[in-house]
Amino acid sequence: MTSHVEEEILRLKRKLVRDDAQGHSCEQCRHITLKLIPLPATGLKREREHSFRLDTTVAEVRDLAASGCNLWAMIRDKLALLELEEKVQGERGNVKFDSTKYERWWSDAHYKDLAASVGGDVEREFWHLRKSPVFWGFSAGAGYEMDFSVTQEEFVRVIIRYSSLNGFKGSSVSAEVVLIVPARPVSKVLSPDRGDSGIQMAKHWTSLWALSSPGDLANSTRACVGSPINLNPGSSASITLYRHWLQKCETCHSCGINDLPRSMPSLALDVAATNSVRLIQVPTAMKERYVALSYCWGTDVQTTMLTQGIKNDLFSGISLERLDPTIRDSVTVTRELGFRLLWIDALCIFQDDEESKRRELGIMGKIYQNATFTIVVSAANNVKDGFLHRRRSTLDRVGFVDGHPQPIFKFRAESSGGGKEKPVILRPHSLDKIEPWYERAWTLQEMLFSRRRLQFRDSQTTWLCHCIEPPAQECDGWLAGTDHNYTGYSDSYFEATMTMMRSANNSANVDEALSNWYDLVEVYSSRKLRYFDDRLPAISGIAREFASILQDGYICGLWKADLAIGLVWFPIQPRHPVSGVKSGPSWSWASYEGQATWWTHKCRKWRPNQDFEILNDVTELRSSSSPFGEVKKAELRVSGLLLPTLMPVREEYNNIHIYLEGARAAVVLEYPDDPRVQPDSGRKLSLLVLVNLDWVGVEGIVLLEEEEDRYSRVGWFDVEDVWPVTKWVKMRDRTPKSQEELQERLRSLWGGKQNIRQFTLI
Repeated sequence: MTSHVEEEILRLKRKLVRDDAQGHSCEQCRHITLKLIPLPATGLKREREHSFRLDTTVAEVRDLAASGCNLWAMIRDKLALLELEEKVQGERGNVKFDSTKYERWWSDAHYKDLAASVGGDVEREFWHLRKSPVFWGFSAGAGYEMDFSVTQEEFVRVIIRYSSLNGFKGSSVSAEVVLIVPARPVSKVLSPDRGDSGIQMAKHWTSLWALSSPGDLANSTRACVGSPINLNPGSSASITLYRHWLQKCETCHSCGINDLPRSMPSLALDVAATNSVRLIQVPTAMKERYVALSYCWGTDVQTTMLTQGIKNDLFSGISLERLDPTIRDSVTVTRELGFRLLWIDALCIFQDDEESKRRELGIMGKIYQNATFTIVVSAANNVKDGFLHRRRSTLDRVGFVDGHPQPIFKFRAESSGGGKEKPVILRPHSLDKIEPWYERAWTLQEMLFSRRRLQFRDSQTTWLCHCIEPPAQECDGWLAGTDHNYTGYSDSYFEATMTMMRSANNSANVDEALSNWYDLVEVYSSRKLRYFDDRLPAISGIAREFASILQDGYICGLWKADLAIGLVWFPIQPRHPVSGVKSGPSWSWASYEGQATWWTHKCRKWRPNQDFEILNDVTELRSSSSPFGEVKKAELRVSGLLLPTLMPVREEYNNIHIYLEGARAAVVLEYPDDPRVQPDSGRKLSLLVLVNLDWVGVEGIVLLEEEEDRYSRVGWFDVEDVWPVTKWVKMRDRTPKSQEELQERLRSLWGGKQNIRQFTLI
């Protein structure tokens, strides 16, 4: 049974991607054949055997490109850019580097002035080539790529091969186009290993995804090659493929896909009828498998949502035409896969009853957790987009960028099936974009709680089952596997957190759980919200799970037993203000309109400062039924080392430092444009020490007194080294200090014990 299901899945995938197997191919590049994909851990020496190599010249490259071949045009443009870069960089004697004007050497702003100094056709062509959509990496030496000395300045070695960066294991492989050319400026060097001299060589390379029909280039045990796109995710063949994915879970994984849910949502949509849906009140004793939907609402109001005014229509049944495209498509998928019940937040939560809405939002985690699977619509910006329509082909996505064609090449490649050659398509990494669903704050907990996901992406549909280890995964085409090319958006990034949350006994090491929480908030706080007062509610389901794991009190996104460390979050990536009031007090990351992180917990040992103590906390919730949701007011009564200081002057690059006796505090303000923290504001800042970093440094928060004895947070500070050093001494050669010695030093820097004060954080 198992082999039959897997064979049928492979047959369907091959059929579905057939229409997209297109790419550039011409007489100039048709003779290129990619070697067989190496086995895992092949090694650099063996890698040579798997490479296509061609030694040529700049003039020959230009001739090949003149025929209209995209591959050689891409290489020609890179060589031309290297020549122009040398000319432009030669102007650095005429354009003085200004550190207040340029962020760094060879930045765009720096290059702008250098190129302008040259002017004319060189400047225009330089910027035209710099805007190429192809990203090239660079290495100052050619390394093992050259086995003889080069004496000709026009020499070019072209190498095309699979990339070994992922070890040729589970994730999709790339192919590299590598150029070995003389380093600029051209110089002679001695090659000690060969005992001769030649030109210093440099390496430039660009990576492209390798796509082929499923199973053609790798055997069935290695899903390391991506596939072209399934252009019709709503076709009958696609639906049949999705059914087989569910069937494989049922017959191969013993993951419990047929188990009844432990609990049911209060309301659900009955989608059994062909042209309509009906909202039902789920009986208390009812246990029936259901599907949940996770999607982006968008900025517009949905056509139909559950309100008191329309509830009777929904309970009686409404036609599909009254629903938005994403909702209609989710109904189709649910029904076609043999399910009757579908849960959608906009239609199963009263949108005009705030108390009921808060209550239902508080249990959304359980709703997704108990669904048999979740339909995830990750590519759609809003509910009007839908997801079963025809996808754009790979060629349609390429187009032109600033006058440059995005390269997509079709070569021949050796197959693992008896030495036969099969077509392989190389396409740019740049087409792999972050999809809207991955940028929304609400969808993070929907991702973490969903045990299985049928996900409709921009270029593929995937199936993920997290009910077994490792997770079972399937896709209908494009890149294999679950990972994206961007950190913080792949399932593997959250693997430790998801495993911990799905543990049957919710047991976890406290330090590990707290570290997972801080990593989670770092990702979550970078995501978008339409209403800022959703900042705490949109993570409340996850917080409820962590409260059970940690057995600790929760206060505005932080944990009471770890408040000293929780308070020392670091502000990064501020955003423009959004609608709604702030969802927490100034000392909570939830109040910050941007991304927050805990800077040093990942690399250095830290502990609460001995003089810092939480004396009392007062929290007023927006709703007593949502203990992890919105708060009206939250205050902390604390005691700690508090140093008042004059408002510092901004330094070069807008840096801020506060100078202590023999030490320096680096300050980062949450909102540098805040009128209250300007040098001419007449206000004072205060530094509150929160944590010690080993025996050498401290971190804390920057406060502003709003009224007597009541302070709001405005920033973060770090003292990297509290001990005066008269000359450079390596850290490992210094005599470590005790925590008592560190504390005495801090008290001295902070003005003595009299600056251990009690006050309120608001």
